[in-house]
This record gives sequence, C-alpha cells and structure tokens, in this order.
Amino acid sequence: MVDVSDKADTARTAIAQSLVELTPAIVAAITDDNLPKGDLYATARIAGIQAATILSDQQTLVTAIVLLVLGIGFAISGGISFRAAATTVNPLKPETASSLVTSGIFKYTRNPMYVGLTIILLAWTTYLAAPFGLVAVIGFKGLTVVAAARNEMPPEMAKP
Repeated sequence: MVDVSDKADTARTAIAQSLVELTPAIVAAITDDNLPKGDLYATARIAGIQAATILSDQQTLVTAIVLLVLGIGFAISGGISFRAAATTVNPLKPETASSLVTSGIFKYTRNPMYVGLTIILLAWTTYLAAPFGLVAVIGFKGLTVVAAARNEMPPEMAKP
C-alpha cells in the first residue's frame, strides 16, 4: 500500500453513466408489472437485502477466524517458549523444570495456554453469534483458575 497520509485533502466527484436500450415491449412489461419472472423492483429489493445480510455474516466469520488464529498463536507460543528454554511444559512435575521461563509470550502472561483457549472459546462464541456463549467463556476461566490453584501452584510453590 502507498502511504497517502501526507497528501492534502481534495474534493473529488465520480460520475457514472450507462445506457440501457430496451424494446418498447420490455418497457411496457416493466411498467405494467407483467414480466414473465415477476416484479422487477421487488427482485432488486430482495437482492439488496440479501447482499447486506451476506456482508454481516462475512464480518462475523472473519472476526471469528481472527480470534481463532490469535488464540492458537497464544497457545503455541507458550510451547515454543518452553522448548526454547529447554524446560518442561508439565506443571505437575516442577522438579523436572530446568529454568523459569520469562521470555517470549511469558513476558505478558503467566499461562498463555489458558489465554489461548479462552480466545478460541471467544472465537466460537462469535462464530455462533450466541451471547450466552460468554457464560461458557467466563465459566471456563473460573475453572482454569480453580484448577491451577489446586493442581499446579502447590507443586510450584513447594520447589525451593
């Protein structure tokens, strides 16, 4: 793309023109609403409504795909950071950890896998266009916090 932010604003006008030639019989059929395939204007209105509906569906789909890719990126980047530090991913065996990972995605979040899964759930909720799905996302986050407090934190805290 070309950066045009420094250009001065200009007023522009676009003019389009077309010429549609119809026989007198077709003009009469349109004005008398006597076309073989039905009302021309009603068909044009329905086509416009369908085009607007398809656009809103596509916006929802694109938003869901962006969230899905973001969630997968979060989850995978956690594993990559662990591999780069040559340490374990298993929080239940902290004795096998060779170092505390504070680089990569771990600069921003303590557990990118849970953040990634939460974003993936948000993508699914967006795709379904179901606001009630937010209850599932909030419930998932609550369960992950409880599970981490019960299962992961005690072994990590016990390590000297």
